[in-house]
Amino acid sequence: MSAVHVLWFAGSLAVAAAVPGPAVMATVGRVLAHGARGAYAFCLGLLVGDLVWLWTATLGLGAAARVLGPVLRWGELVGAAYLLVIAWRMWTTEPAALSPAAAAAVDRRAVLSGLTLQLGNPKTVLFYAALVPVIVPLGALTAADLVVLSVVVAIVLQVVNLSYVRGAAIARRHLRAPRTLYVIQRISALVLAATAAAVVVEVVS
Repeated sequence: MSAVHVLWFAGSLAVAAAVPGPAVMATVGRVLAHGARGAYAFCLGLLVGDLVWLWTATLGLGAAARVLGPVLRWGELVGAAYLLVIAWRMWTTEPAALSPAAAAAVDRRAVLSGLTLQLGNPKTVLFYAALVPVIVPLGALTAADLVVLSVVVAIVLQVVNLSYVRGAAIARRHLRAPRTLYVIQRISALVLAATAAAVVVEVVS
């Protein structure tokens, strides 16, 4: 794998990650509703989900699909269900600061929440299943190449995701009107619910 492949992969991933999707909407919605508490752990979970899909794609997508096909489909359905849970909570919860006890619970669940969401994220699945085989020469990939790609994923996603966290935190400080936060949270909930529906349709079709 050449440096050109690495740069092409990094650039494509940065664009894909920066385009708002379920992960971005969930991240921004969490920060707008409750502040940045738990958002960093949530982003770590998103990263682990991306790495799972990267390794699945690079270690043999065809073989993985045959062996893990039913598992991956159930994983997508679980991810879709979790998107609906997040959407429902965003829709029914008033934007407010978390109590210390609630914040601790958020921290404990945040990594698993991010992982579950990303495993069922159709945008992520599409990137690694459709684009990575075009960008990266999978037939000539070595273990060292996979390590390099994993490091690239970690750097790019953390930069993009944490930029959204910081931007949402700044916006939350300036958009103090409860009505404004309420509307933003409702829009995020609708986007996540629509994404969950799309995942279910794709899995069962």
